[in-house]
Amino acid sequence: MQNIKSKYDPRIVMAVLGGIIALSLLFSWLILAVYVQRDHSVMVRRLAGFFPVAKVGNETITYSNYLTARDAIETFLKSEAVQQAGSGQKMDATMEQNAYERLIHEAAVRILAKHKGVSMTDDEVLTTYNGYIEMASSTVPDVPKYLKDTFNWTEEQYRNAVVRPQLLEEKLANSYGSTTDEYAKYDADIQKLESGPEVQKYFRF
Repeated sequence: MQNIKSKYDPRIVMAVLGGIIALSLLFSWLILAVYVQRDHSVMVRRLAGFFPVAKVGNETITYSNYLTARDAIETFLKSEAVQQAGSGQKMDATMEQNAYERLIHEAAVRILAKHKGVSMTDDEVLTTYNGYIEMASSTVPDVPKYLKDTFNWTEEQYRNAVVRPQLLEEKLANSYGSTTDEYAKYDADIQKLESGPEVQKYFRF
């Protein structure tokens, strides 16, 4: 007959308990690092990037989404163009909040666009982006380098982070009509969605 005691070897029990305690402490530390300190160290990024920081309807905004937006602003502030302008601005809580609120706004636009049947294709995004390049060609001869130096983005990342949401919002607003009252209705619908029960924010600034 199997020795019953062997199933409950104290060393195994202690190892399991130790592992559980270690995981609990790690999880508690990550909760503090993300939701209170908004830590952007490499370790926190790797371990907690999937943590949700907001929900808009059925869309989840993760800590990685937030950090990507935040990092772009910080890179911009450190860019050569900004330094030469002598603005002296540094990343602060207000800018972090703006990045966070922008992500929520973009999610609200996507949800409302889906509800209104407004969509766009990858070709439309690319065409819009190429239009931007053409307009900037006289002052920005090397666009990929400019995007890398200014935002630490590739062209594809810029299209997804900037061009795509801007184009969708423009198409959504146009679907309401072109008059001032019609645009005001669009603006009211977006604000109602952003301030309604569909939006859950897990950050406090």
